[in-house]
Amino acid sequence: MEGRVMSNNKGFSLIEIMISLVVLLVIFMGLMQGALVAIDSNMRDNLREEAISIANTQMLTARDMSFAALLAGTFSIPPINKNFRNMPPFPFTATREVNDLDANNKEVIITVSWTWKGPVYSHSVASIVRNPAA
Repeated sequence: MEGRVMSNNKGFSLIEIMISLVVLLVIFMGLMQGALVAIDSNMRDNLREEAISIANTQMLTARDMSFAALLAGTFSIPPINKNFRNMPPFPFTATREVNDLDANNKEVIITVSWTWKGPVYSHSVASIVRNPAA
């Protein structure tokens, strides 16, 4: 008895489907890694922008002080906590350094630092304050 074998070339084989799924998995894993890097970079940028804002605010506070009240030395500013997205308050630390340049000029340096995923980042702002009586 002669049987006729029907050849069905329609559709995909199981191996072709498995290979395409592995290729799609590799592509999606790369896209997810790119998204995670972008989110981390965005958060670092947000933290840096907030540190810049804190440094500018602290510099304005120092510039509003009387010339005699700006004593030479390095002083710690109490920790500043800021809220970001859905995170608990994020701590920033700041210091104010005052250097006497001469009798009528002082240099004020504000440094804000923060820790994000291990490394410590910092931002500094410097200004010269002149004695208004001079």
